[in-house]
Amino acid sequence: DLVEEGFDLAIRIGAIGQQGLVSRRLATTRLVCCAAPAYLARHAAHPIRVPADLAAHQCLSYTQVALPNTWRFEGPDGAAHEFRVPPRHRVNNGRMLVALAAEGMGVVNEPDFIVNPEIRAGRLVPVLADFAPPRSTIAAVYPSRRLLSTKVRTFVDFLAQRFAEPAW
Repeated sequence: DLVEEGFDLAIRIGAIGQQGLVSRRLATTRLVCCAAPAYLARHAAHPIRVPADLAAHQCLSYTQVALPNTWRFEGPDGAAHEFRVPPRHRVNNGRMLVALAAEGMGVVNEPDFIVNPEIRAGRLVPVLADFAPPRSTIAAVYPSRRLLSTKVRTFVDFLAQRFAEPAW
C-alpha cells in the first residue's frame, strides 16, 4: 500500500493494484519459456511443442504471483492456454530461477528482461515459440499527480526515457 506505507513511487508489472493510484507506462514485458540446451538434450525423448508437454518436465516455478505453478500462453490461433506445471523447485526470485534453468535443472517461464541475457549467451533456449504469454505493462505507480514532488516527477521522466526502447 503506497499511501499507507509512505512510498513515493513503485514499479509494477501487470495490474496496478490499489484504486486511486496514478500510473505511467514505461515498457512492456513478456514471459519467455526456456531451458538450457543440456536439459533439452537430456529430455529429447519428450520435446516441448505445446504447453501440455510440460507435464513430462521439471518446471521451475515463481512463487510471487497470484496463481503459482500456473503458466498462461496464447496459442497460434489466438486461443488462451493455461497449464498447471509440476514444479521441481519453487522460488521467490526470478534471477535465481533463471540461474537454476541455466544450470540445466528444468524449464523456466520468466520475463524477457531476466532471461534474454542468458538466451543471448546460449545458456538458455526458448521453447514453445508458438505459444507466447500475453504482454504485461511495466509502469511507474504513484499516489497522486497533484502532489507529485519534483524529484519523483524527474525520476519517472528518466525511467520513461530510459525504457522507451528497452534493451531486452
